[in-house]
Amino acid sequence: MYKKITFLFLIILYIPGVTLGDDFEKLCSYFRGVDEVLRTESDRNFNIYQYIDKNVNTNLTSDSPARQTWQVIIYAVPDKRYDMVKSTAEEILQKKWHCDAMKKYLPILGE
Repeated sequence: MYKKITFLFLIILYIPGVTLGDDFEKLCSYFRGVDEVLRTESDRNFNIYQYIDKNVNTNLTSDSPARQTWQVIIYAVPDKRYDMVKSTAEEILQKKWHCDAMKKYLPILGE
């Protein structure tokens, strides 16, 4: 399973003609938004995955590497997810990248 997901990430890395913009930062901002929602949300059934997925599908184009990364990351081993996103973002952006909120919430998605 890990090899299949790694292969999907390699495909994402080499999609020609993709505009990068700040999509990985947008993706990170959706994870940061979880803390705010959890502080103010009275609904105990708040679903982090659905919240982020809705933001991704609404705000990131289908050819966005950040969106494509999000679409496959949920199938990765939970404790490997953040490192895979981080390395993908850094390879695409050609600079250091991190997202503390994503590191916090990615391992627990789908539980």
